[in-house]
Amino acid sequence: MGIWGSFQDYLKKIVFFSVIITPSWSQQTSLTIYNSNFAVVRDNLELELSKEINEIEFTGIPNTIETQSVMLRSLDPKQTIQIYEQGYRGDVLDQNRMLKYFEGKSISFEIQHGDTKIIKPGKIIRASQAQSIIEIDGQLRFGLPGTPLFPRLSNESVLKPALLWKLHSSRTGKTSLELSYIANKLGWRADYNFVENQQGSKVSMTAWITMRNDTLHRFRQAKVKLMAGDVNRLAQNTRQVFRKEVMAVADMASSPSVTEKSLDEFHLYTLQRPITLDSKSSKQIEFIRAENINITKRYEYKGSPNVPSNWRDSAPRTGRNFGVGNNTKVGVYRIFKNAKQQGLGMPLPKGRVRFYRQDDDKQLEFVGENQIDHTATESEIKLFFGYTFDVTGDRVQTSFKVNSTKKEAYESFKIILNNQKKEAVTVQVLEPLSRWHNWNIVESSQKYEKTRVNQIVFAINLEAKETKEITYTVHYSW
Repeated sequence: MGIWGSFQDYLKKIVFFSVIITPSWSQQTSLTIYNSNFAVVRDNLELELSKEINEIEFTGIPNTIETQSVMLRSLDPKQTIQIYEQGYRGDVLDQNRMLKYFEGKSISFEIQHGDTKIIKPGKIIRASQAQSIIEIDGQLRFGLPGTPLFPRLSNESVLKPALLWKLHSSRTGKTSLELSYIANKLGWRADYNFVENQQGSKVSMTAWITMRNDTLHRFRQAKVKLMAGDVNRLAQNTRQVFRKEVMAVADMASSPSVTEKSLDEFHLYTLQRPITLDSKSSKQIEFIRAENINITKRYEYKGSPNVPSNWRDSAPRTGRNFGVGNNTKVGVYRIFKNAKQQGLGMPLPKGRVRFYRQDDDKQLEFVGENQIDHTATESEIKLFFGYTFDVTGDRVQTSFKVNSTKKEAYESFKIILNNQKKEAVTVQVLEPLSRWHNWNIVESSQKYEKTRVNQIVFAINLEAKETKEITYTVHYSW
């Protein structure tokens, strides 16, 4: 007989009890929002089901639902439900759709004449979002003559997106179900505001989580978790609209203080009280506040910033002008540690960092911003905030000789640093040695440190209004 024949016999034995049930739920919505513009939504539904075949229509969903991700399951271990059909209707009506629906028919229009309004019939010749054509009193008119008044709609029309199920329940009575699905256009980000003291040695930090709901649905008193991490997702095709068609089912993972914990390779932040996310709106929650964080300002000079940072060529770079660019700007960085003793110590989600400096009059001035990636505890954070006005550099190649027979080259540079500040500074001079991977410094006027396979760094202390010179010669062999 086969599986299909057995299924038909089974259907003949049960009474087909078809009823549209309007589910009620008791504000038990929970969201896990990811920082890549989507969320997992879970609704706990309380339904009265019959021990028959029930038809259910549920409209409490956003318009950005991924229909293939929907899952409906019973929360009662003593009850089972069998889903025969699962579908989606997304034909949400607006004025343009209504005009299209009544194209070729006559409807009433409310027309303003001075201080009075009149109702007049008009036939919709063409319904177009750009410009409709309406026939009134035997004449064609481009555009609507007034506000269209539409007849009452049939029960098959929907004003909101809806999920539809045809399912069988193992018993009659009140049933607890969990609805889970993925919805797009829900996201969050972290923002960090730092205030630096006048000395530049300490900062206070306030971190905010900004949640964004760009759907047309209001999530009322939802329990919210925020997932931080780079979650892999396949490229999304245009969302298909289903009308009472069977859909594939996918399983889902199932204050202002915020708690944090690890989950697999990611970090999960849980808000300690429910919040309401209105349609087309955002909401901010403070999740970290720390004072007296030790911070270091660092000046870096890269006289030839465009030299490749690692070696990829199969032969030495013997062109005289390789890496001879002369950048005069000295970059400003701020460095701090995400440590517990600093009042931090929580894994920090990626986000924008804004720095403010307190002036002599105690007012705050904006001095720069940057972005941090997901940062583990006890990690050092180094942020670039622009270039200093009063400290400059100058880099000149003073000699370059290549001996192809001996397979070697000598190159010399002179670097001049100038500090016009009223206080002393230390400048880290980063010099790339990227002509070939075999090299050694044969002469240097200042001490240096090898920090990479192809880089040395000079730490140069400059007093106020002081100028210093660095010279060095590098030998390459291949």
